[in-house]
Amino acid sequence: MKDKLKDKLGKLIVMAKHGTPGEVENSTKIIKKLCYKHDLNFDDVMTETELKEYEFEYKNKKYEGLARRCFIRYGVLSDKSNESEYWTFQIGERVGYKTTLEKHIETMHAFELLKRQFDEEFERTKKAFKLAFWDKHELWNYIDTTVKTDWKPPKKTKEDLKTDKIREQLERNLEDVEIQKRLN
Repeated sequence: MKDKLKDKLGKLIVMAKHGTPGEVENSTKIIKKLCYKHDLNFDDVMTETELKEYEFEYKNKKYEGLARRCFIRYGVLSDKSNESEYWTFQIGERVGYKTTLEKHIETMHAFELLKRQFDEEFERTKKAFKLAFWDKHELWNYIDTTVKTDWKPPKKTKEDLKTDKIREQLERNLEDVEIQKRLN
C-alpha cells in the first residue's frame, strides 16, 4: 500500500473510531470505498497494527515537556504496549518514535489541541500573575475619588472572570514584601 494512501486511511480510521457519530459514518463509508477501489480487505485495514518509525518536530523549546507527556499519555513511549515502541526522545526540538499510523495521528492531534490550550492558559496565567503581584503590593494607579466622573468599569467577559479567579489564587500565595520597614 502506498504511503499516501496509508496516511489517508490512517486519518480516516482515527475519525471512524473516535469521531462524532456523523464523522464515524462518513469516514467508514470513505474507507470502504477506498478498500474496494484498491482491492483491500476492510477488516484488515481497520485492525492494521504495523509499526513504523515517525519523527515529530515542534517549533518551540517550551513544548518539549508537553510533547513528551503527550507521547507518554497516548502510549507512544510506553514500553508496556505491544502497539508502540519508543526509540529515541532527543532533548531539543525533535522526537522520534515507533508506532502505528493510527496512534501517530491520534498523538499528533492531541498534541496540537493541547498545545493551543497550553498557550491560552499560559498567557492567561501570565496576565493573572502580573495583576496578582500589583494587587498584593498595591501598585495600582490611584484614582482621585474627589473628582466626579461618569466612567464605569466595563462589563467583565468570561475570559476576564477566569483571569480574576487565577489572580485571586496567585495573590494568596505571594509573599508579602514590607517595603516601609525596608526603606526605613
